[in-house]
Amino acid sequence: MFRWRSLKSSLLFGGICFTLLLLNKSFVEEYEKQEKHPYLNDVVGSAGDAVPASAGCDPAVLDELDRLRKDRSKARCSANNGKEMTCMRDENEYYFPFSFIKKQYDVTGKMSKDGSRFELFTSYSKIRVPDGDSYDPKGPFGHFATYSVETRERVRCISGETGVPMSTQWSPTPYYYPIQIAQYGLQHYSRMIVNKTEAETLIKGSESAEWKGSAAMHDTSERIFYHDDERGDVVNISTTVENASFTILVRIIESDLLVLLNYVGGHDPRCVWNDSVSFPGAEQVSFSFSLGKLRSQWYSITRDALVDASRALSSMNTSKKKEGNVVLHPGDIKVVSLGFRGRVSVRQRIEQSESAHRKSFLTAADWLITNQDEKGGWAVPVERAIADRRLVLPAGWHSAMAQ
Repeated sequence: MFRWRSLKSSLLFGGICFTLLLLNKSFVEEYEKQEKHPYLNDVVGSAGDAVPASAGCDPAVLDELDRLRKDRSKARCSANNGKEMTCMRDENEYYFPFSFIKKQYDVTGKMSKDGSRFELFTSYSKIRVPDGDSYDPKGPFGHFATYSVETRERVRCISGETGVPMSTQWSPTPYYYPIQIAQYGLQHYSRMIVNKTEAETLIKGSESAEWKGSAAMHDTSERIFYHDDERGDVVNISTTVENASFTILVRIIESDLLVLLNYVGGHDPRCVWNDSVSFPGAEQVSFSFSLGKLRSQWYSITRDALVDASRALSSMNTSKKKEGNVVLHPGDIKVVSLGFRGRVSVRQRIEQSESAHRKSFLTAADWLITNQDEKGGWAVPVERAIADRRLVLPAGWHSAMAQ
């Protein structure tokens, strides 16, 4: 009796184990199937829940689901004989992980705000969407109103001879780069349109009591001083300066450094240069800007002291690193005085304002009209070497962007 009960218990236990083994095999097969097609199960499952087969699905939808079920799967991939990684295969297309693409090709990406799609970007620059629903041919050009050509590290100065930027992008000696000048003009045109309010203008020099200092008749030295409550960075002068020069003295408010900007006659290819040897702790530095060869005639000269001070200070650093580029913002400087040396006659009042967008735009437009060649373009006057000089464009090449 005891043996029969023992045998019966053994058979029951064996049957239970065999049943559990079959169930385990079934679960493992289903799990492996889901692992092989993890995304298809979700797609097919959700599609089946939303649209039952009895409801009569669109045959095209069923065909697409069937194609996905058959053709999409995980695959083993490698790039440049490197480490293997898991990618996705869709028929003849292979999709690599974004973590690999981001590192390999220096791109960025993120999910959209609503989480419905992944957005890939090939540039770190902010993508600007045009404002408004319609284009106004007389309105601002793109987003050029936000540009600041004058503060780019490759802009050596705003020429005292022509009033347009000079570049050092492909030559240590400053030269006129047509596309840069075009951008400079479009920038100030756009700002002129956007900033329709008239900038406040300060009038100086109309009273003799404002002028300080004197010397012999043929060697005068006169200066106009500005008070702390007088603001604005742009100075406009109408004068004859054939055998003379003028200076603008500004103070960097944060460091209390005095920057003397001299504007002298004669051509100098450097455009702007340091007149003195500077050293740490110096209270004043001096720079000169070339006005070109001047004739005995009247000149209307407009200079942005903020830009000239930043370009002058940047010229002290001859390295090509961006860290050497000095950018000053409105409120960073104070115009201290305006001075004249030599035989000078000031015909009209001296004006100081916060901006001169119209004058800058027209100056750039005049340069482009004057320097357009017989081919209808603007030649770049420096050599351009590409790919370790495997391709060299001699001076005189035309920039497609500038055309």
